[in-house]
Amino acid sequence: MCVLLIDDELFCRSVLDDLISTRLPEVSTLAAGSVAEALDKLEGVTPTLVLADFSSADVFGRPGIEEIVAKARPGPVLTLDRRMAPAHARRARAAGARGYVPKTSSRELIGAAVELVVAGGEYYPDLGRDPEPHRHGWTERLTPRQREILRLLAQGRTNGEIANELGVALPTVKLHVRGVLQAAQARNRTEAVVKARAELV
Repeated sequence: MCVLLIDDELFCRSVLDDLISTRLPEVSTLAAGSVAEALDKLEGVTPTLVLADFSSADVFGRPGIEEIVAKARPGPVLTLDRRMAPAHARRARAAGARGYVPKTSSRELIGAAVELVVAGGEYYPDLGRDPEPHRHGWTERLTPRQREILRLLAQGRTNGEIANELGVALPTVKLHVRGVLQAAQARNRTEAVVKARAELV
C-alpha cells in the first residue's frame, strides 16, 4: 500500500510525508514533483491515496488533475491548494477527485480529510452550490460510512459516541457529519434526521 504525494515543493512534500506517516503508519509514501513524474510512478500501481497539490503549475494545467485521477483509479485522489479557490474545488470534483482541502486548513483537518477519503468518503468545503435541495433520494448520494453516521445520528448519538463505536477519530466523525448536513442541506443534525425520515415515508 502506498500514498503518492504530488507537490513541486520539496518542503511541502516533507510535511505531507510526516502527516501521512502519522495518520497512515501502515503505508509507504512515494513523491513526485510533476504530473509526468507522478504518472510514471503510478504505472502498474493502485495507490491507497494520491495527494495532489493544485498549487503546482502542471497539476493546475490541462489535463493535469484529470490525468492524475484517471491514472490512479480506482485509488482515490485528494487535492490540496495554496488557499481556498471554489473554482479549483469544482474542477477537482468534476475530474473525479474525492476531496479538496486548502493548505490554510489545520493539520488536524487535513489529516482527518485524508482518513475520510481513504475510508471511501469525500470531503469538500461548502462551495456555494445550488441552494435548491435534492427533493428525492438525497440519502442515496451518501457514502456507506455517511449512511452509517446518519443512522447513529438518528439514534441521538453524540460525535464522541459515534467515534468510539466506529473506532475512528473525532475529527473524522465531524467531517462525515458535515458531509451529511451538506447532502441534506440541513442546518443541523436534527433537521438532517427529520429529512431522512421524511424521505422514507
